[in-house]
Amino acid sequence: MKKTQTKNKYNLLLILVILVLISVPILIKTTTSQKTYLSEETYYHERIIQQIRDTGKLTTDLVQEQRIPTNLFYVLFAYTYIPTNILIVIIPIIFAALSLFMLFKILKELKINEEVIRYGVIVAVISPAILYVFTVFSPKDLIYFLILTTIFLALKNNKLTVLTLILLTWSNAIIGGITLLLLVVGALLNYMKDRKQMYSNIVAYVLTLILLFVFSRVNLILDFTPTILGFGELFSEFGSLQGYTIMILGLAIIGIASWWIKTTERTTMILTISALFVISIIYPTIKLMTLTLFAIYAGFAIDYLITRVWRLEILKNITLLLIICSLIFSMVVFNTTILKTVSYDKVIGAAQLTATDKGDIILSSEKNGFIIQNLAGRKTYLDGVSYKYNEYSNKSTLSEQIYYSKNLETLEKDLQNNSIRYIFIDSEMKQNIWNNKEEGLMFFLINAKEFVKVYENNEIEIYRYLGEIHNEN
Repeated sequence: MKKTQTKNKYNLLLILVILVLISVPILIKTTTSQKTYLSEETYYHERIIQQIRDTGKLTTDLVQEQRIPTNLFYVLFAYTYIPTNILIVIIPIIFAALSLFMLFKILKELKINEEVIRYGVIVAVISPAILYVFTVFSPKDLIYFLILTTIFLALKNNKLTVLTLILLTWSNAIIGGITLLLLVVGALLNYMKDRKQMYSNIVAYVLTLILLFVFSRVNLILDFTPTILGFGELFSEFGSLQGYTIMILGLAIIGIASWWIKTTERTTMILTISALFVISIIYPTIKLMTLTLFAIYAGFAIDYLITRVWRLEILKNITLLLIICSLIFSMVVFNTTILKTVSYDKVIGAAQLTATDKGDIILSSEKNGFIIQNLAGRKTYLDGVSYKYNEYSNKSTLSEQIYYSKNLETLEKDLQNNSIRYIFIDSEMKQNIWNNKEEGLMFFLINAKEFVKVYENNEIEIYRYLGEIHNEN
C-alpha cells in the first residue's frame, strides 16, 4: 500500500514539474506585452470565439467570408464567457494536466512498468508537437485530451466511449474517424478474449461512424485537406515547431525491438504506427497519435538501456548522457523558437487599416494573415487555413506572381481584380521572398507613384495601392 502511494506521489510530482515547465513560455510571452501570443494561430482562434460571442455565427468566418467547421472547441469556449486573454493562458495548462493524467491512466491500464511510464511521459512532453499542444491555445488542446480519454474508456469497455468519440469527431472529423478505426482494430484483436463484447463494441462504433458521416460531411471536407509536408516541416531539427524528433524516433525503434511480446500483437502495432506515420505526412494533426506512441516506446528503450548489462559502464553513461542532452536540447530549441514568433508590438501598425473599406483586401504572408485579421478586423488574401479551400492553389500562384512582378501594368491588373488595397510586408518576407529592394513587387512599391507607404517601423512596412480596384462587395 505504501509502495503504491509513493509511486502515485512521484507521478503527481512529475506532472507538477512538467506543468511548471510548460507554464514558463506561456507566462513569458503573454505578460511581456498587451497582446502577444505564442503562435499566430491563437489570434485566429481568439477571433472566431469572439465572433461567436458577438454574433452567434458558428459556421461562417465573417472577416474572411468563408465556411468554417462547427468546432466543439469554439462552441465550448465561446459560451464560457471567460475573457479570451485568460482562456489563452489557462486552457493549455488545464488540458495539459488532464491529458497527462489520462496518459498515466492508459499506461497503467496496459500494465506497463512504472519506470517506463515515467520515461515515456517525459519524452512525450519534450516532443515538439505535443509540447506545442501543451503551450498553445488551439483546438488541439481539446482534441488530444479527447483522443486519450476515448482510448482509456475503450480499454475499460465503458459505454461512454461512444460519447467521447462523438465529441472528438465534433472537434475534428478526421481524427475522430481514425480513432474510430483504431478502436475497431482493437476490438477485432480482442476477438478471442471476449467475442460478445467485441460484437457489441463494433456495432456501437459502426453506428457512430454512420451518424458522424451524416452529420459531419461539411466538417469532413474542411477538416481533411491533404498537404504533403516537406522534409524541413517533418522534423523539429530542421525548424518545424510541430515536427518529429530524430532522437525520439530512434529511441522508439529501439523500444519496439526490445518489446518482446506476441508476434501478432507486435506486428499489428508496427503496422499501425507505420500507417499513422505515413498519414501524418499528409495530415499533420495525426502526429499527436504517432508521437505519443513513439514516446511510449522511447520509454521502453530508455528503461532497456538503463537495466541491461553493459560490458563498459562508461559507454552506458555516455549513451544515456547523449540521450538526455539531445532531449533537453530539443525542448530548449522549441522554447527559443516559439518565443520568437510574431508579437503584437511588431504588427501594431496593422490597426491603422481598420479605417479601410471592408471590401479592401490585405496581401501578406499566410503566417501574418491571422494576426492582421485579429488586430485590423479586415480580410487578408491568404492566411493559415487558406489551404483548406478550393481556390487556394490559384490564390497561392497569384500571390507569387504579385511578389515577383516585373510589369507594372500586369501587377495593377492583379491587384484590381482581387480587390487588394494594402500590402503588408515584414522582415521575414523581405528575407525569404526578395534578395534586394530592386526586385519584383518591392521595386514598384518603392518607386511607382501608384503606391504610397502608410506605415513603417523597424520590422513592418505597409503600402497602399492608390489605383481603382474592383470591389467584390
